[in-house]
Amino acid sequence: MHAAELLSLLPFVDAGEPIPSDMMLRLMNGVQDGIGSEARRSMANEILSGAGDYLPGRGYLSHFISGKLSRAEADEIIIDRKRYLGRMRHLLPSILRIVGARDERNLRSSLLRIDDCCHDFLIVLRSAHEKKIRKAIRADVGRVRAASSELHAALEKAGRHIDIEYEQHSAVLFDNDQHPSAWDSSVEVLKQLINCLRVAADIALYRDEIGEDGFYVENNKARTHIVECAYSIAIWCGTPSFVTTPGSDFSLLCSLLFELAGGEQDASLAGAINKFARSALRRKLDADEAESRWENSDDCARAHEADNFLYVASNTEKLTHEALFWKTMMESRTWDDVTKFHIGRRLLERLEQIRDARQRHGPYQVWHDPINEGELESFAREARERDAALLELEIEVGRKKRAVDLILTKQQKTDQHGGPEPE
Repeated sequence: MHAAELLSLLPFVDAGEPIPSDMMLRLMNGVQDGIGSEARRSMANEILSGAGDYLPGRGYLSHFISGKLSRAEADEIIIDRKRYLGRMRHLLPSILRIVGARDERNLRSSLLRIDDCCHDFLIVLRSAHEKKIRKAIRADVGRVRAASSELHAALEKAGRHIDIEYEQHSAVLFDNDQHPSAWDSSVEVLKQLINCLRVAADIALYRDEIGEDGFYVENNKARTHIVECAYSIAIWCGTPSFVTTPGSDFSLLCSLLFELAGGEQDASLAGAINKFARSALRRKLDADEAESRWENSDDCARAHEADNFLYVASNTEKLTHEALFWKTMMESRTWDDVTKFHIGRRLLERLEQIRDARQRHGPYQVWHDPINEGELESFAREARERDAALLELEIEVGRKKRAVDLILTKQQKTDQHGGPEPE
């Protein structure tokens, strides 16, 4: 989508008037769409009128074309999308006025953040309590760990009886370039990968224990979800200021986003705003934003130009923090020999990277891009070709699935009426 199309929002923002429905739909599709989206929207419309226009994004379009998403499911999504866009055309001008989005960059970012927030709102609303979800995730990861250990033990006993069949089967199913030798497809390699899976489960569980976000945990705090979105937009655009005072611009922004996401008008989010103000989540967002602004600032560019070793020092600090994590994990309990070996390898890798960074000498080339325009165009062309081939596959799979569904539906009707009529 061109900048001019996004900037066409500004007259409606300034006047506080509703955005025309067709323009609202075109803009929201435009900020989401990437390579292959236009062809997918056209194909989806051929299957079901309106599906290509209203299904939100490539994932839904691909699933609908390939038959993973049924017509009935698509109809429900289309109805919900129309209602959502109807609310958006009335509320978006006020939201954009409050956050002060006036240029293409801020308008695009705000629309994407708002749309992601509203998409996830109902998921958050229907979710169980965070503690319950976290407990279930830990149980699932624990089962992965236990199953990995059990499978490894079974392969220790019976692996030699299936090793040859496994090698031959792998050679047929996988490209020879990926498996250049019998060793690459042997049960021994599979056992090593199973050990990696088990230790990965241990690492994820340990990260969760020490509060390092080992898992992605949803929660049912819908109001907090809205406040987080409002805050992320505010710090990106630089306004409104975050205050906990009822009736402030930030409070109004939260109410408008809550109405846009769920349809409830004039909701009070004062409690959620006050809790967010003291939360670790706010501190993390502040730290991420400060780092991002520094990395993209002129001051950062000048600092790197003045000191070619600045990146090395910054990278060494991050590597040292990661090395400390692996050292602390190693010392946290008595691990089995395999796990100790894996953790030790991760620690050693970081220590070697720290050593290499400290021993590296400058001067470095600053802001050098080794990829020329011809190569970039080649990459883009290859990406378009791969996407076109994928779309053809989605279309073929969808046609076959819908044909099978039609046959099954006819058979079901026949069975309900006691079989075919006698001749």
